Parts: sequence; C-alpha cells; structure tokens
Amino acid sequence: MQKTAKVGVFIIIVNFLIYIGLGLPDSVLGSAWPAVRQTYRVNVDYVGYLTAISLVCSFGSTLLYPKLSAKLTMDRVMMLSMWFVLIGLFALMWGQAVWLLIVAAIAMGFGQGAIDIAVNDYAAKRFSSGLMSILHGMYGVGVTLSSFVMALSLVFPMGWRLGVLSVIVLQVVIMAVVMSSRQAFRGSDTAVTDDEMTTVKLAGSDWLLPGFYFVYGVELVIGKYVSSFAVDHWQYSATTATNVATLFWAGLMVGRFLTGVTTRWQSNRRLILTHIILTAIATGMMFLPVEALLPFAGFGLGLGLSAIYPLMMMVPYARYNDQKAKRVVSWNLAFCQAGMVVLPLVTGWTYQAVGAMSLPIIILILVGAMLGLGSVILRQN
Repeated sequence: MQKTAKVGVFIIIVNFLIYIGLGLPDSVLGSAWPAVRQTYRVNVDYVGYLTAISLVCSFGSTLLYPKLSAKLTMDRVMMLSMWFVLIGLFALMWGQAVWLLIVAAIAMGFGQGAIDIAVNDYAAKRFSSGLMSILHGMYGVGVTLSSFVMALSLVFPMGWRLGVLSVIVLQVVIMAVVMSSRQAFRGSDTAVTDDEMTTVKLAGSDWLLPGFYFVYGVELVIGKYVSSFAVDHWQYSATTATNVATLFWAGLMVGRFLTGVTTRWQSNRRLILTHIILTAIATGMMFLPVEALLPFAGFGLGLGLSAIYPLMMMVPYARYNDQKAKRVVSWNLAFCQAGMVVLPLVTGWTYQAVGAMSLPIIILILVGAMLGLGSVILRQN
C-alpha cells in the first residue's frame, strides 16, 4: 500500500498516545461500576443501557466524520472529540443524578467515535501494517491502565471519583501533546467538498467490508459472556471466570503487538486468514469436555481476533481513492459499533433461552461468517 506522506517518530508516538486516550474511558464504568451504581442508586443492568447509548452515539459520529472532515481540518476534529470525552468524564465525576450518567454516555460516545475514525483514517494512509497493529494494541494499554487506576482509587476516601479524576488528568496531558503537534494533522486530510462527498457512492461489493466489521462485533460478545460461560457451564468461581475474560483481552493486546512484528515477513492477507482460522480453532476448544482448556481458549480467541481489526482497516486505502476510502472506513467503524450493540443483545437473549452451550455455537457461526466474508474481500485485492 502506498503511503501519502512520511511520518516522523514523534507523530507516530502522538498517534499511539491518542489511542491510549481512546481506551482510557472504556473501563471506567466497567471496573468501578459496583461503586458507581451505589452513588447513582441504579441497578446493576444499567451499565448495559449506558454502553448501548454510548455505542449508538459513537455510531452516529463515525457516520458524520466524512462531513466533518470536509468542514474541519483533522486536528480540529480531534480536539473537538477530546473535549466531548472530557465533558462526559466531568459529568460522570461530579454528578449524582441519573441524567448526568446519560449525558456522560452520550458525550463520551460522540467523542470517542469521531476520534477513532480520525486516527484510523490518518494511520491507514500512512502507517505500515505493523505500526497499524501496534496502534490498535495501544487501545488495550489505555483500557488496562484505566482499569488499574479505577481499582486503585477505591482504596482512597474519594473512591471511584478519584479514579475518574486521574483519567481526566491523563486525558488532558494527551490533549496537550496533541495540541502541541496539531500542525502535523492540520494538513493531513485531503480537502473534500460537499459536492464531492455526495458523489462518493458505494457499490454492492463495497458493503462487504462494513458487513465484515458488523460480524467483528463477536469481540464484544466474547468479552461480555465468556466469564458467564465459565461459571454456568464449567462451574468456575466468579474470580476464576473473570480471569478467563482477562486472558481474552490480554490475548487481544499481546496479539496486536506481535502482529506489529510478523507483518515484516507475512502478507496482510495471510495474516488475516490465519488469525480467523486460529479464532475458529480456539472456539472449537470451547466444545471439548476438558475444563482446563477454557483459559487457553480465552487467550486463543483474543490472539486470533487481534490482527483482524487493524489489518482489514487498511484494505480501503489499498483499493480505493482517498474520498471513497474515507467513506468506507467510516462505514466500517459504524457497522462494527452496530454489531457491538446488536450481537451481544441477541447472544444474551439466546443464552438465556437455550443455555450456556449456545455461546460457542454463536461464536463459531460468526467466525465462519468472518472467514467467508474475509476470503471474498481479500480475493478482490
């Protein structure tokens, strides 16, 4: 894939920091939710509604990005997005009324969706496959860091609010670094007029990529339900089951850093298809009547999925002109977020109605769909 500009080491680091910042808010509610919900006096399932609200808003902002990029330079889109995230975090930290929780979810959803597409758009045009994979690994660093910060904050009198404040401080530091280097992003986006954007149409085959990313919502399905599967099917303790989920996210993060190395001697196509097959093998381990295999299956699922998201995101710029690639990347992210709303809900209903063994069946079906779509998409390159 041809890169349109040479990127200096400092700008690469800035992009890494932005992606760490993208991951920071994502474990704030999850890690400290028992304490947060007591403050706000809401039920445990309320976090599911907040997640759905945030993802829907993120979906909307990714669809708006091509229009925003036509009106604003990329640095302004990034700064605006970061302000939205900060507003959401402040609303969460200072509030006690439920409506402020909703405001926080909306603001963070809009902010994170726009900056996700902005950085993906920038990196897909300029980064190598290895750097792109490492970039997405930095998201895992952000999630892990904020989870640790939130857990640590609970031992202090200020409680979870101290954790949110710490995340805000980290976000402000990242924001300051981005602002100091915003000139590099100011001229990075190709100017696109409204007339040009309206002429960017996607053909039938162009929708295969967004469809693939919808199915990639399986990542959140696994993250949400693998610990429940461990408890309900194998009678793991709650603590051990949580470790299985942690191993899944660890596999995802480690795999992305490893992919940053393996892209030096393997093609993107081979890596993507190999990782989908690895995911299928790890899913198959969930069917085996060996209780001790589940932690390995969890790690294998994360490792398998790790390379797929970042490497498939590079396909549009290898295939289309800048304007059409921008539109496809926007739809990729939007469809992925839609999948992360719809698929966990459908899985939850099925799990409740059929039982725990429905989970590996659902995962296997979705991974099979990924393999079919991926084979067709990559054959077109």
